[in-house]
Amino acid sequence: MGRKPRVDKASEYEFATICANAGVYPQVVNEDETGWDCLVEFPPDPNFVPAEAQPAGLSAYAQIKSTIGRYRSTSITLSNARRMAQQGHPWFIVLFHRPASGERRIYARHIWGDLITESLKAIRLADLAGEKLHKRTLAISFDGSDDHTEDLVQWIEQTIIAVGVDYQSKKLNIFRSVGYEEGHASIKFSFQVENADEVAKVFLGIGEVQIQNFEFVPKRFGLQTNVANCSPAPRP
Repeated sequence: MGRKPRVDKASEYEFATICANAGVYPQVVNEDETGWDCLVEFPPDPNFVPAEAQPAGLSAYAQIKSTIGRYRSTSITLSNARRMAQQGHPWFIVLFHRPASGERRIYARHIWGDLITESLKAIRLADLAGEKLHKRTLAISFDGSDDHTEDLVQWIEQTIIAVGVDYQSKKLNIFRSVGYEEGHASIKFSFQVENADEVAKVFLGIGEVQIQNFEFVPKRFGLQTNVANCSPAPRP
């Protein structure tokens, strides 16, 4: 009857099937309201001893995307990108790509260093433009090194393991630190003096001046916020 194939939903089902066949537990969400389509739960090692010290199994959130045609790229809303970047547990973007000719391939990227940085910078730019995050998107591209058609589930697990047991703290450290390489804020202020000697004494800690028009503007990625907090500075 000429119905249009529901490639997105078909890809979600295929991803769940791949997980199940690999011996892990896929929990598929019915409505994608928080950025994930499937929660992948890896069972703990049944042979671990002593039993009471057995660590919990790994888990990861996955957003499933699909494309048909030439380009291996997709996009996510900035509201979802922020959630993926700021939450401490693992997130992955999985793309089922069907070229115009050839076999379907599966690509995947881990929400980590570069993607966290790109997300937060795009969010800052959208905020400066006064735009809603759920209406702006971040483009995500995939190359040959992201092809995990044959080892998708194993790669997800090994990627998490490679980060280490302190995965959450490492990810949150990236989230909190990227974009501040040029400093956390810019400060502007003015003061009046009779001569240059008074300025020199202030920097030597043996003099004082009255600071006026103090302005502290937070910034990230070298981009200032829209709001400047202005208040009198305390006397040195």
